[in-house]
Amino acid sequence: MKKRMKLLSLPVLAAATLVIPGLALSGDYCFEGVGDSPDCGHTGYIFAYGGGFFGYDVEGHEPRFPSNEKMDMDSGYIFGGGGGLYLDFLNGSRLEVEGIHARNKIGRIRSDIFGGAGFVDYGFRGDVETNSVMVNLLKEIPFCNFTGYFGGGVGFAEQNITIYDPANQGNPESDAALTYQFIAGVDVPVSDCVDLFVQYKLIGINETHYERIDLVIDRHVTNNLVFGARMSF
Repeated sequence: MKKRMKLLSLPVLAAATLVIPGLALSGDYCFEGVGDSPDCGHTGYIFAYGGGFFGYDVEGHEPRFPSNEKMDMDSGYIFGGGGGLYLDFLNGSRLEVEGIHARNKIGRIRSDIFGGAGFVDYGFRGDVETNSVMVNLLKEIPFCNFTGYFGGGVGFAEQNITIYDPANQGNPESDAALTYQFIAGVDVPVSDCVDLFVQYKLIGINETHYERIDLVIDRHVTNNLVFGARMSF
């Protein structure tokens, strides 16, 4: 229940990242063009970032047994980058291609192997590594001293999972699936061509199958906070 409430609170957090800095920096909602707006002559950009995750929802099942699985993540990181174009669409937006690399440690895997009697920790540990390519559409909201934005993207992900247990000595297994993300962030210009940004990313991956370790991950959603820079040209 606590995890579900935490996930439901994330849209509120994302909205706050857009509104609160504007009040603190400007005191009003004047909409003026800022450093990297297309109105300033820039047509494209490149960007890079790094960060970590602060929430997750990972669930699966074993096809050969009537059991559900839950994975608890201990730690992880994410970094990525890409490039895009500024558009007049929606009165100011960005279309971009993004590459993402993420890695999370599995702290434990709990199995409901007794069919509703409760989840049991058998001591399995592991790693999940994901490489993905996304196409994103972001709507910009320029304020006096910064630019907020929100949007989302879809793409393709390859996920590699390694489970450490007596029967599987850390050999990875991989599968590929469609992936999606929702984005909200804030850009702060430091020059006419360079912006620093903080960004919230909710990233989800569709169902993946791992036959050798008898595991299907039905739901894989992580909540990430990243920091980066964007250069316009």
